[in-house]
Amino acid sequence: MEMTDLTIDEIANGYIETEFTYECIYCDFKTYKEEVYNYNNKFYTALGMIKLHIAIEHESSLNMLLSLSKKENGLSEHQVNLINMINKGYSDKQIASDLNLKESTIRYQRFTMREKEKQSKIYLAIMKNLKQKPDDSFLSIHNTAKQVDERYIATIEDEEKVKQDFFESLNPIKLKIIPRKEKYKIIVLRLICQQLTKSKYSETELNDVLKNIYEDYASLRRSLIEYGFFTRDAFGKIYNKCV
Repeated sequence: MEMTDLTIDEIANGYIETEFTYECIYCDFKTYKEEVYNYNNKFYTALGMIKLHIAIEHESSLNMLLSLSKKENGLSEHQVNLINMINKGYSDKQIASDLNLKESTIRYQRFTMREKEKQSKIYLAIMKNLKQKPDDSFLSIHNTAKQVDERYIATIEDEEKVKQDFFESLNPIKLKIIPRKEKYKIIVLRLICQQLTKSKYSETELNDVLKNIYEDYASLRRSLIEYGFFTRDAFGKIYNKCV
């Protein structure tokens, strides 16, 4: 499950509740509601244990949220540092000293954060109402996309154009040429990725699949990595599908 599919409370708490379990959103750890857990000779309910797990293994849900990329949490490095210091109970004077800023600047930034919280609630309410209307025509962006910018803003109409102009066939999928325009290239890579059924490939396996799609399979493989559709291990031998 993607974090964007969770509620605000689930993201803030760091776990989700199902009928029978509590499940960490940062790893595969889960607890079962009917069980009692022993940790260091102390006994915990399933809820208590999932909270303890998050505190021990992840420090806190806040820590994990701050460690996300700027694309995911929208925070600059300075904002991350500021929030960390506020969370640790630093005074404005201490924060100003550590960040080489004036106390008045820190106070203003605290005030701005509170105003942003208010605005965010209104924004979320707007988006909740907007989602009740028919979906727009924009294609979704995969979570592992790198340096998201205007290249990723594409519509269903763009996708149809790409299918017609750059593919010989879609079943089986066969590419005529890799587009120069990056927006179209990303659409091509997304369509190809949708046809790759395995979550993990050896380099040889991936090459064999891509050879049947496009003659310059090496360029295709590099592009899948470059645009975040695949990652590879430290030895460059295992390719993991990200979407």
